[in-house]
Amino acid sequence: MLEAAIESSEIGYLIADSDCNVIKINQAQIDITGQNAAYNLGRNMRQIELEDGSPSATVLVSKTKKPAKIKQFLPNGRSYLVYANPYFGKDGDLKYIVSNLLDTTEIDHTKQSLERTQDDNTKLNIQLKELQNQMTMHTKIIHQSKIMRRALMLCEKAAQFNSNILLQGESGVGKERFAEYIFEKSYRNNKAFIKINCASIPENLLESELFGYEPGAFSGADSKGKKGLLEYADKGTLLLDEVSELSLPLQAKLLRFLQEGEFYRVGGRKPVKTDIRIIAASNIDLEEMSEKKLFRKDLFYRLNVIPVFIPPLRERKEDIPLLIGYFTNRFNEMYDMKKGWSSGAINLMVRAEFPGNVRELQNTVERILVLAEGDIIQEKDFYEIYTGIKIDDSDIYDETLSLKKLLKRYEKSILEEYLRRYKTENACLLYTSP
Repeated sequence: MLEAAIESSEIGYLIADSDCNVIKINQAQIDITGQNAAYNLGRNMRQIELEDGSPSATVLVSKTKKPAKIKQFLPNGRSYLVYANPYFGKDGDLKYIVSNLLDTTEIDHTKQSLERTQDDNTKLNIQLKELQNQMTMHTKIIHQSKIMRRALMLCEKAAQFNSNILLQGESGVGKERFAEYIFEKSYRNNKAFIKINCASIPENLLESELFGYEPGAFSGADSKGKKGLLEYADKGTLLLDEVSELSLPLQAKLLRFLQEGEFYRVGGRKPVKTDIRIIAASNIDLEEMSEKKLFRKDLFYRLNVIPVFIPPLRERKEDIPLLIGYFTNRFNEMYDMKKGWSSGAINLMVRAEFPGNVRELQNTVERILVLAEGDIIQEKDFYEIYTGIKIDDSDIYDETLSLKKLLKRYEKSILEEYLRRYKTENACLLYTSP
């Protein structure tokens, strides 16, 4: 019955003795490999391994006495996976080696087709991006503060040269916008501008994504190979966002590219030369990381040719009213609204803390605009939506009072609400302490 099951199976079976002599093959094995029974049956797999020039899972198991898996490619273009397992007698000696063959030709062809489609899409996206860059790209960095003006002047000057630039600043300050601004001001602005977030791609894929790979570089690789982003960015600009997330081995490979202007594809033996402007960005202090040996010092020096620090929002409060106006116009258009802000509400927004910087400010503006009832955002709307506390303003609002006195009333109302929620004055103080 067992022999009948093996013979009728759609999975190929090859059974060899402990010396690798083939003693049994089934019809599926013959169909998958295209080799007749006489080619294998009664022969030794060591000899067949030498003739075929490809490794044998059976021979490997005979040496290691452990299960093995090997990917095989035939001259006729077909491919299959071989799973070989040892079987031992009661005395513990190796008796048989059973190999199962699974035809993966169609799976591999489908995978390669998908990769080629993805590769074509990447090329198309880059071409579209180049066209967009030439026609419509215009980065808006809303500001009026001197500290931002100095940072942008530095970027504009650096953009005229090919020196590497390191953008550093907290999360949400707009590092990607600054990179786009540099690209716009450079002579490369009619070429590709490619962005890659080093934290968003698994480490085992990031190397091939950046450097590409040669045909057959690894199991399942496209038979035609694949270009990496460094090749697609040739003559253009590459933004390495969250560069601090690169592993040390990838840091070494990137360093070599920055030093030599060339790199090797995964599995490649010929260097590939490209001409790229590198902009790196990080919300972590790379110099401090290098002191802790978490980031290569030599790579830090290579990237940090022109350092640009983007200040957090708390250091440029005077930019907040302009940003509120800009985001309000965007969301009014997006949601078909006609809302605005009272001066008191804007003053409260300026006083508020936004640890997430411009990104958090943008989200807060959207939330208040969407949730506020009236067309003009008032102080009450800010307090209720920003703090989540409902305020009854029937006894608070008084047209005869100054803004300062009105704010004191609002603050008193909020503290009373905290006291009601948290019962004691100490609990309230603990809750509201920074």
